[in-house]
Amino acid sequence: MKRTIVKHKTSLAVLLISAVIYIAAVNPAQAVPVTFSFTGVGSGDLDATVFTDAAFEVLISADTDDVSYVPGSDTPGIRGLNGTIDIAGIGVGAFIKPLYVFDCHPCVAVGFGNDAQHDLIDLFLEGVGLDTYNLDTSFGPITDTTPLFYQFKGVELSIGELTFTGMSYATFTANVIPEPTTVLLLSLGALILRRKR
Repeated sequence: MKRTIVKHKTSLAVLLISAVIYIAAVNPAQAVPVTFSFTGVGSGDLDATVFTDAAFEVLISADTDDVSYVPGSDTPGIRGLNGTIDIAGIGVGAFIKPLYVFDCHPCVAVGFGNDAQHDLIDLFLEGVGLDTYNLDTSFGPITDTTPLFYQFKGVELSIGELTFTGMSYATFTANVIPEPTTVLLLSLGALILRRKR
């Protein structure tokens, strides 16, 4: 009986290793989707519609293989991105101008912006890993109670021009969507654990 269990576990291990080698050989490295989220509470106006202390969420989609470094600096960034902002009580709007996301290692800051207004929201936080984060893995959430947002004026959205006049905090989160190889490995791991029982 003991010999059968050992043989069974060995067979599953061989199956797992074979699957990994096969997937690695068949699937070359691919871009891994990542979603950057900036949430918080802010006040401002959208085409003269004033809002006060409204929850908001900015979602920006990217691919991890698009990370590049600002020339002559230690700042990874991704440019040419699409994004949306959802403001409670106001609605959802798409950003008209392409966005960028960055993480300035020397500044220990993460944020996003566009080429017209430049940085729209910046979070400056020491001791949370921003000095080494490269935008290509999941990260956060991290919260800055005093984010910089002063250039967020007259930003063109699909639903009008948005200006923030106040922001009580902002939270940054990055979520990498697992690539098929990772999903398969997790599935096989769960199968092995289930079989052990």
